[in-house]
Amino acid sequence: MKQQSVPFQYDLQELHFLLWHYFKLDDHPNESMVADKDTLEPLFAEVLKFAQQQLSANADAAARQGCRLLDDGRVEVPDTYPESTQLLRSLGYLSLGVNQKYGGAYSYLVGLLGAEMLIGADPGFMLFHGMSSGLIKLLDQFASDELKEKYCRALVCGDVSGALCMTEPQAGSDVGAIVTKAEKVPTLNDIYEISGEKIFISGGMHDLSGNIVYAVLARTSKLPGTLGLSCFIVPRYWEDENGKQDNHVRCIRLEDKMGLTSGIAAHLTFGQSGKTYGYLLGSTENVGLKQIHTVMNYARLGTALYSIAIAASAYQNALAYANFRVQGSLPGKFAFHPKSRVTIVNHADVKRMLLEMKSKLEGMRLLTGKVAYHISAIESAETNKKTHQQWADMLTPLAKSYCSDEGWRVCELAIQTYGGYGYLKEYPVERCARDIKIMSIWEGTNYHQAMDFIRDKMSFFSNSELYLQLHTALADFIQNHAKNDDYCECVETLTSGLAVADRIARFVQQLIARGQLNEVSHFATRIQAFFSELVISWLLVDALINSKDVDQLPESYWDERKMSAHFFVHQVFTCTLGAMSALIDNESKAPLKLAL
Repeated sequence: MKQQSVPFQYDLQELHFLLWHYFKLDDHPNESMVADKDTLEPLFAEVLKFAQQQLSANADAAARQGCRLLDDGRVEVPDTYPESTQLLRSLGYLSLGVNQKYGGAYSYLVGLLGAEMLIGADPGFMLFHGMSSGLIKLLDQFASDELKEKYCRALVCGDVSGALCMTEPQAGSDVGAIVTKAEKVPTLNDIYEISGEKIFISGGMHDLSGNIVYAVLARTSKLPGTLGLSCFIVPRYWEDENGKQDNHVRCIRLEDKMGLTSGIAAHLTFGQSGKTYGYLLGSTENVGLKQIHTVMNYARLGTALYSIAIAASAYQNALAYANFRVQGSLPGKFAFHPKSRVTIVNHADVKRMLLEMKSKLEGMRLLTGKVAYHISAIESAETNKKTHQQWADMLTPLAKSYCSDEGWRVCELAIQTYGGYGYLKEYPVERCARDIKIMSIWEGTNYHQAMDFIRDKMSFFSNSELYLQLHTALADFIQNHAKNDDYCECVETLTSGLAVADRIARFVQQLIARGQLNEVSHFATRIQAFFSELVISWLLVDALINSKDVDQLPESYWDERKMSAHFFVHQVFTCTLGAMSALIDNESKAPLKLAL
């Protein structure tokens, strides 16, 4: 007797807890951060209904059908996607988290957290719609008023889609190797002719909207590396007083991917079938990478959310299966008696796996939500923007890397919960594993996130303002709650964690002083994992102590949150804490030497 999958599950109570009880957006002191509960809760209910009845119901068929490159260069998307796109637009969800002057509503935090249900229902579909908000933010910050007027509102309502074009065959993480060229058109202001190719472009070619706007990094000078790169806004169709014209952006290949098969990774060419024109973003050449970096926090946080959404779908299926599948009996019971047989959710190791999945997901939502909260504060009229910017800068690489790494492990545990059935394509969790794997590579590999955290954000822990900020926040929390009867043991573990964090800081400083930068790289991903779990442990406990109106929550929900926090702190973070401490102790015994 087999159970294949369950209807897409998403607990709106989790979203309500984050928005109203923890981040307190219904009565936030900053008016521009306030969110109207009476308006949003019915909208979220409609979005969930759409996610379940339209996206999730067709997701398997869409993944099997995939996308197809036609002879004329157009891309055929899954049959249900045009209708799904129209329904998504009619909901008005694309406007959430976007600047109100372009027709948007509410803070970035609201839009990001709510998008989990759409991505979880069909991540491939959302690839066609996920970059538009990033393009709006890029245009809003750097573009001329004319370009803002031309594209921002169209991106908000879905008339136009967005795509980011950085990667080339020879230029992945090494952005400075980009060779796509841009040459100024002498007779036209700020218009350049673009020639080159880009690969792995999500949502890079389709007809789900009337136009696609590409943000393209291209070389405008002979300056080496990233110094000679500028950013251009390149429309698929050029629109001027003469009407709508082909701008000669072509898709020549769709990558045959391991997962996300209903979405596309397009190989695009510019200027090969005719002249491709683009608008210089801003008024200055050679600052393209700096401009793009301003939206990378959004892209990386979006990757974190994708990871959470896919992993949460895997968890929900595993939980349902564990409550359905009957196997064996509990220790001490007569193994072959029919009344002794139990569903596998009763077995201790299955409970452990489910609790690990659940606690990590709740922690990752808090981490991602905290970054989004600080970004929202920066975008609003909030005072003390420097502090919010520091939190966003510090935690973004942790959110991106930890959520994508551990989201993959959640999917692995979901497969393990199913046993042999989890390995079969007729069950949903193997697709979750295939879909999520790209997340640790997207928007900068997780090694680059780790080095960004250690080198660029923490300054190798040498007189680091950001590390002082994190350390002070944790130390104050520990001091304020060390005698809390309900959570003193969790706070004690945080105290040990902060001590190990200080050891890591000294350890990195010693390696730098000895000129062993490569050794820092060797430990980088493990350091970022440690700090991710330290912060998540803090946030899980903080959510229990400092959330408001918890008496309005169902007792069972609150009990489960407490259980998740204790499990994560004492069974997940404690293992990482001990391993990191031992790793530092034994650093000299395991030199990084590999003969190839």
